[in-house]
This record gives sequence, C-alpha cells and structure tokens, in this order.
Amino acid sequence: MPRLKKHNRSIAAKKSMEERLAAVVASAPLVPTTCFPPPTRGPSRRGTGLRHRVSTWPVSPLTGRSHKMIIPAESPDKKFVLFVGDSHLRAIVDGHVKISHKLLSFGLMSTPGADAKDLRTEMVRAVLPRTPDLVCVLAPSNNLTRGTLDQAAVDFEELLTSALSRWPKLFVLDFPPRRTVDQDLQELFRQEFHRVAARKGVRYYSIAEFFPLSQRDLWSWDGVHLSDGSGMRTLVTLLCDKSSQELEMAVAQEESRSMLPAVPAPAPRPAPRLVVVGEARSPRPLHNPLDWKVVEPRRTGSSSPPKGVKVQLRVCFVF
Repeated sequence: MPRLKKHNRSIAAKKSMEERLAAVVASAPLVPTTCFPPPTRGPSRRGTGLRHRVSTWPVSPLTGRSHKMIIPAESPDKKFVLFVGDSHLRAIVDGHVKISHKLLSFGLMSTPGADAKDLRTEMVRAVLPRTPDLVCVLAPSNNLTRGTLDQAAVDFEELLTSALSRWPKLFVLDFPPRRTVDQDLQELFRQEFHRVAARKGVRYYSIAEFFPLSQRDLWSWDGVHLSDGSGMRTLVTLLCDKSSQELEMAVAQEESRSMLPAVPAPAPRPAPRLVVVGEARSPRPLHNPLDWKVVEPRRTGSSSPPKGVKVQLRVCFVF
C-alpha cells in the first residue's frame, strides 16, 4: 500500500507539471520561425520538394565524374547561350525541367559533384560546334565542402581565366543556398567568389534572396539540390533573365560605341626649317693655301734683293 500511494503521488505531480508548462507555452507570444536559422541537425535541414530519379551518365576520363553536354541546333534568329555548372543543371539536361526563350537557345555543360577545378578541366577540353554568344558559369557550390576558402578562390579564378580565354562574353550566377551547410560559411564563399569575378571584370549575380530558407519546398529531400518544381523553376527564370540582361547590355555598349563621332586623322605637319643666324663666313680659296707662290721683288728701297733673284713666299689664310 505505501508503494502504491507514492506511485499515485508521482503521477499526479507529473500531470500538474505538464499542465503548468502548457499554460506557460500558451501565454508566450508567437515568434515567426523565419527569425531563426535552421538548426544544425534535425529534419528542418531537409527539403519537402520532389526531385527526379537520377539517371546514369557517362563518366568523364578527365575528372572521373559524370559529365554530359548538350548543344541545341543552330537557329539564325536566336542567340546561343552556354551554361556551365554542376548537378544543379542536371534536371534541365535530362529534360525534367524545361527551359525556353523566344530569342535565346541554350546549351548545357553539367558535371555533377564538380568543384571549380573539375569544371575548368571539363571546360578547357570541351569541343563545341560553334562559338556561343554568351557563357554563364554557375558558381561551384561543391567547394563549400572541399578544401579551404583561399584554395576555392584560387581555383575559381583559374576557372574564370580559362573561360575568358575562350569566350570573352561571360558572367557568373551565384550558387543556390544549401540547407545542410552553415549559412555564414556560404556567405563567405559568395563574397570571395564575387571579389574574384570583380578582379577579372566579370559580372556576378547574387541569387540567395530568391531562395528563402522558410520555403522548404524549394529543395528536395537532401536539402542540397533544388526541387523539380518551384526550386528549379526559380533557377531557370534567373538563368533566362540574367542572360537576356547581359546580351541587352552588350548590344547597348556596341551601339554607344558606334554613335561616338569619328576622330579625324591628324593633318600632316610641315617639315621644320633650320635657320642659322650669325656672321657670314668668308669663302674658302679655290687653290691650296699650302702651295708656294712666286713673287717678283720690288725695285724700290735698298733692302731689295739683287736683280735676277726670286723670292718664294708662303701665303697664309686665316679662317
């Protein structure tokens, strides 16, 4: 009996504590969950969107990673834009997500799991049937989990240098946020990539604000890849809009150069004349001043030489 009484008292105390906690929680003000970053562990790191089943791609002998490139048929009335990136382009390459534009045709070069160094290796060796009018490089998000920030910046600069050596018209689109990586670390990588692009004279478009962490449907279950629904639709819209914006700015720059007045060629200048001011110099004698000259002696004066004696005098000229 004493044990039963103690057990009943314990159950009553637990119920009383639960009721008091429930009252405290009910009276507390509601705070939006978006004010807090997602926890480092737990189900909130996952996305709720759907993603297609990954198909098998050929493995590249250069990087040992899956790699696939598609080039659209040539269209005279459309500009050719090439996208270079990692697995974020996979859904577009496999046709699970459509991308189309009235004035643009898109080619894609996707290397899932590639970092900046892998993308550069595949891009340098890529053989294209024609030169693209514009190239978009997706900032490599796989560098977030490999190496250091400094090494990522070096590899990214080499990637842009190689891209500019092949295609002068180039821009960079930021990587979509990951739910599985600390947001402050991702921001550091974004800023470093942005600084590298600015040093190379390449525009860098940030897109993190278009993927709020509160909308979990933007990501698939792994929290890394975007969902085939709202997530990839947002990325495709950004790819199209920024490509159109870049081409429009390029056309405006060319038109502004053509409207500049032509610079006339400089008029020929007359050859300079040398004027010498000073005393006129006496003309040089026609004969050699060192030659001997025979002079007849004068007959006047007692100092004259005897008759019949000839005297030779050397004539000296002073110049």
